[in-house]
Amino acid sequence: MVSAFNPAFGTDEILSIGRGGHIIVSFDTPVTDDPANPFGLDLLIFGNTGFIDANWPNGVVGGMFGNDGGFIEVSIDGVDWFPVKAIQADGLFPTIGYLDSGPYDDQPGSELTDFTLPVDPGLALGDFLGLNNNETLDLYGGSGGGVGIDLAEVGLDAISFVRVFVPDDAQGNVEIDAFSDVAPAFDPADLDMDGSVGVKDLLILLGSWGPCPDPPADCPADFDTSGDVGVKDLLFLLGAWG
Repeated sequence: MVSAFNPAFGTDEILSIGRGGHIIVSFDTPVTDDPANPFGLDLLIFGNTGFIDANWPNGVVGGMFGNDGGFIEVSIDGVDWFPVKAIQADGLFPTIGYLDSGPYDDQPGSELTDFTLPVDPGLALGDFLGLNNNETLDLYGGSGGGVGIDLAEVGLDAISFVRVFVPDDAQGNVEIDAFSDVAPAFDPADLDMDGSVGVKDLLILLGSWGPCPDPPADCPADFDTSGDVGVKDLLFLLGAWG
């Protein structure tokens, strides 16, 4: 059972990397920098961080534990490596396995979260403090969690290798659960690419109201490709609401 309050911990579930150690993972198909991905993120790394329960056993976020770090590098050929700056492997966001389970259930749920969908990277730990398990699930928006990486910020169009390493002077081990290639957001009405169509998407559409700039690719709210954002586009978005 994996929840934000009870993360993976078994030796058959995670890999523990000691001081001075590293792991290299290769993808059969390259992970590409795709602006159509939710929030522009391309790669997810799952550790074994968890939320501290401030009201055990009710599952109310009071902090985070197990955020042990781990430096990340990526490569297209496994020879030349590029650091992922300001992001560490074992951090926000804790893994959540199921949409229909509680914080300490001893049986798995029946509805999996989406391990190819990132959590909104604009969220921070403070946004979760005081939330219960269901409220935390709502804020995750269906995601299974994980640390998100945008390859554009690394300066690469694609990668096939990921390396996580722990420096010799680290305080302890770093635990890694899994790696995932982010799936593109297919709903064109999901303008902010957070996995749902709602108020933020409506505000983006209204902010784009009127003639589209040139080229049209700069006008994602022009759903009917008429050259401007108007009533038909608004109706399309409202029809996809939810």
